[in-house]
Amino acid sequence: MATPTKSNRPRPSGDQRRVRRPAADVRLTGRNSARQYATIHRIDPWSVLKYSLVLNFSLVIVTMIAMTLLWAVVQRLGLLDILTQGLAKVELVFELRPGNIARSVFLLGTLLTIVASAVNVFIAFLYNLISDLMGGIRLELAADN
Repeated sequence: MATPTKSNRPRPSGDQRRVRRPAADVRLTGRNSARQYATIHRIDPWSVLKYSLVLNFSLVIVTMIAMTLLWAVVQRLGLLDILTQGLAKVELVFELRPGNIARSVFLLGTLLTIVASAVNVFIAFLYNLISDLMGGIRLELAADN
C-alpha cells in the first residue's frame, strides 16, 4: 500500500483544521529518569483570563459570606446600638443599612475582579514577550522514589 502524497490526501474539514494550542508550552528534557527539566515557553492569555475571573469572583463570594457572618456577630453583640448611641451624644446621625453595604461590597468586588483579571492577562502577554527573548522559565522536576 502506497503512502498518500500531499496532493491526494483528504482535506480536513473546517473543524479539523483548527489546532488548539496548549495553555502553556512546556517541553521536558533530562539526563536520566530521576530528574527532568521543564521549560515554560508560553502561557495562553485566554486561560489566564478564565482562571483569573473564576478565582477572583470566588474570592468576592467568600468575602460576601464572611461579611454577612461578621455583620450577624456585630449585630448580635449590640455593637451597632452602642455606636449609634455614642454618635447621638455628639449630635451625629449615623445609620447603617446592611443591604446598601452588601451591594457596595459586591460592586466593588466585581470591579476589582475585572481590573485584577485584566492585569493578569497583561502579565501573561508580558511573560510571553520576555520568554521569546530569554527562553522561558526552566523547572527541575525530580521523581519520587
